[in-house]
Amino acid sequence: MPRVRVEKLVYQGHGLTFHDGKAVFIRRAAPQDVADIRIVQSRKNYDLAMIETLVEKSPERVDPPCRFFKLGCGGCQWQHLRYTTQLEWKKQIFLEFLQRNHFSQPFPPLTIYPSEPFGYRTRFSFHLVASGKAALFREHTHELIPVDHCRLLPEPMNELLTRLQSRSWLAGCDSFQIWMDDTGQLGLEMFPPLSEAFLAAARREMPGLKLLHPSSSDWMQFGIQRIQFRISGQGFFQTNRFLNSTLNEIVCRSLGGGARLLDLYSGVGFFTLPLCFQFGDVVGVEENERACAEAVDNARINELDNVKFVAADVNSYLETTTEIFDCVLADPPRAGLSKKVIHWILKSKPERIAYVSCDPTTLVRDIQWLSAAYQVQQFSILDLFPQTFHFEVLAQLYRRRDARSDP
Repeated sequence: MPRVRVEKLVYQGHGLTFHDGKAVFIRRAAPQDVADIRIVQSRKNYDLAMIETLVEKSPERVDPPCRFFKLGCGGCQWQHLRYTTQLEWKKQIFLEFLQRNHFSQPFPPLTIYPSEPFGYRTRFSFHLVASGKAALFREHTHELIPVDHCRLLPEPMNELLTRLQSRSWLAGCDSFQIWMDDTGQLGLEMFPPLSEAFLAAARREMPGLKLLHPSSSDWMQFGIQRIQFRISGQGFFQTNRFLNSTLNEIVCRSLGGGARLLDLYSGVGFFTLPLCFQFGDVVGVEENERACAEAVDNARINELDNVKFVAADVNSYLETTTEIFDCVLADPPRAGLSKKVIHWILKSKPERIAYVSCDPTTLVRDIQWLSAAYQVQQFSILDLFPQTFHFEVLAQLYRRRDARSDP
């Protein structure tokens, strides 16, 4: 059984060391740990391992407050680390992505925005075990661990979780999601949606609970800057109640103002609608028709008449549009921007770009592609997901005056 010292943390949350000339990624390790490890998977270029005996504890370790984390729940990866350590390593991991990808521009300022470390989620999904109890996956497996409490949730959501599991309502669905909005209202969304009879019973027994069901008119309410959002579920909305407004504000500030803005992957209008106060005309493009319809409704509710939402695949929209935009905002899924989107940006030459990313690997790749014409002015890391290795990055880019005229 090898004895090793952990050198650093890497994306995906593991600790990294080397043994017999081979990289070893260790689950739930901390920098400077000395441990006897057991190899659980051996690959050609690296091994995956777990700690069998912790010989010397890292000074960065803390006792995880959640009993389910100690049982192997995979909802968190870093509860065993001080929160300041989590923040420092998220910053370091991002810097290493830039260096490893030969980021060639003068290095721009980097600001990190912390969150409250627990109780930050506004929505959370659970699976169900055969007994009908809520469960989350064991780390790196498809095995489910029953849970009755989650430290990432505000206490009202945990209380709802307890109440739901005291009834038989959850029987018949595969998974469910609970919500809490800015007014403190609680919501329940079930997959697949259950019957009208279930809705009637739920309303009788828990009359204050919002039921986010295709046939229900219930919604959750969130306030971002001057905008009031109504969200009916099954759509994406940022989940950190402490940083949602901060994320929105720094994105809006990064774009300044202008005549026309294009928001790609606009969802329910989380960024699009607040930006209506800064631009003369705004266009949001979103493939999900339901999210697009909710964005239209929210524009109407907030009496905004300078915005248009298009329900379309982003690539398809850009292939056909002849419109010109001063600025572009992109908040793509983990896959990042396609080469078609990159080509369109380089060809259409917007002055400023705000790129919001949940995956630093694809962000850095895309910035390198855009570097033919764009300079990064600022990076911002927002810790939307404390206790996990995930983080959000905003890259602010502006068009260089010496940029080539052709993509």
